[in-house]
Amino acid sequence: MIIKEPFGKMPDGRAVEAYTLKNKNGMAVKVLSLGATLVSIDVPDKAGNMRDVILGYDTVEGFLEGGNHLGGTIGRVANRIEKGRFTLDGKQYQVTVNDGENSLHGGSGIDFKLWEVKEDGADALLMTYLSPDGEDGYPGNMTIQLRLSLDDDNALKFEYAATADQPTLCNLTNHAYFNLNGLRRDVLDHEMWLNSDTYTVTTDALIPIEDVPVEGTEYDFRKPRKLKKAMYDTNFFLLGGEGAQATVYDPESGIFMELFTDAPALQIYNSVMLPEQADKGGKRHGVGDGLCLETQLPPNAPNRESCKKYPFILRPGETWKSWTIYRFSVK
Repeated sequence: MIIKEPFGKMPDGRAVEAYTLKNKNGMAVKVLSLGATLVSIDVPDKAGNMRDVILGYDTVEGFLEGGNHLGGTIGRVANRIEKGRFTLDGKQYQVTVNDGENSLHGGSGIDFKLWEVKEDGADALLMTYLSPDGEDGYPGNMTIQLRLSLDDDNALKFEYAATADQPTLCNLTNHAYFNLNGLRRDVLDHEMWLNSDTYTVTTDALIPIEDVPVEGTEYDFRKPRKLKKAMYDTNFFLLGGEGAQATVYDPESGIFMELFTDAPALQIYNSVMLPEQADKGGKRHGVGDGLCLETQLPPNAPNRESCKKYPFILRPGETWKSWTIYRFSVK
């Protein structure tokens, strides 16, 4: 079931629409034509009550002005590119620098642009954005598509696809900030498991230095454990396979989330730098109130010899693809 309704207007007067996917269990996911941005994910808790498990805003202005990419689709290139520079086919490019001296999440952000939205059956949306040649310094016209679907197993699936008419870079993800207790407390008591034995050590500016084993460090989540008071903005390399690549559980609500993906890496961010702001329905969020699990290619991959094996280059005639599923249950 899909419900379409007005959500507000862009500064230039163009309409922003909200689309709500609902399944037979009452789970509901609301997404905007602005940036293919998730507004809310309502799932049942262990008592059968519905809880909205992501951070967000009630207005277009909130998403445009609040920053931090809450719920947005991220591209052309997720995460960081050192000094906003990369070389492609012997030519050096300079893209938008917006995080100190580095580029973060593509620059101006495709999550701040209006997308075209079409219903794809009764349980899915096909969302499309054309990123023009030269946008944020990236070469080529790129057509970006996200198919977003919700099934009756409470699985929310993201299927990304992109094509371009010139060689360019691509690395798409979603930037939802999860809080499985519905923002009744922070996420530091959430229990997380990762199918990962390697994480990336970075500079203070979060530019990769080296990839090292998690064993014996605070980055070892090979057994489920609470986030506690540690703060993470960290890339983990996933081991892959058919099963879940990460799980998160909130004992208070009983909500359990599994993550499945074909992406090789996962950025874990538990709102280290999230400012206190108004959230939906009069609530407020701040530091430690959200947990991002961003499936993607490794950060700064174009500038790291060890990451050249990953498919971050998109050429004419090719289609860049990736998928991620977040599945919710209770225990």
